[in-house]
Amino acid sequence: MRRSSLLAIASLLLFGTADLAAQAPARRPRVDRWQITLQDGTVLWDLRLRGLSGDRLRYTQAGDSASVSVEQVKELRLLVPSEMRMGQPMGGALGALTGADDETYDFGVLDLDERLRTVRELLKAHPPQEGSP
Repeated sequence: MRRSSLLAIASLLLFGTADLAAQAPARRPRVDRWQITLQDGTVLWDLRLRGLSGDRLRYTQAGDSASVSVEQVKELRLLVPSEMRMGQPMGGALGALTGADDETYDFGVLDLDERLRTVRELLKAHPPQEGSP
């Protein structure tokens, strides 16, 4: 009788774990994605920040390298991926669509020295990832 109980518990654990694994999304390494809005309203999408050269912020976009003067940056935004989970209300969907979880940095009120300092701090907090496009 004890053996059958252990077998039943083992079966529940095995199939319960398999069920949870099937529900869990595959985890990929996080790659920081950024958006830059320039003073003239131009928006640069889906960027990977690479570093600072003088007063120019270096980035890659779709595999191409480029840079922009930090003085031209109006806003810098770290795009934070949103997750929907089974059994939770749909309220998270609206936040995902509006970018409510994104980290937004308003450069419009900063002088050049403050902008450069902010970019350096952001690069320390979110260092460029090796091997990402």
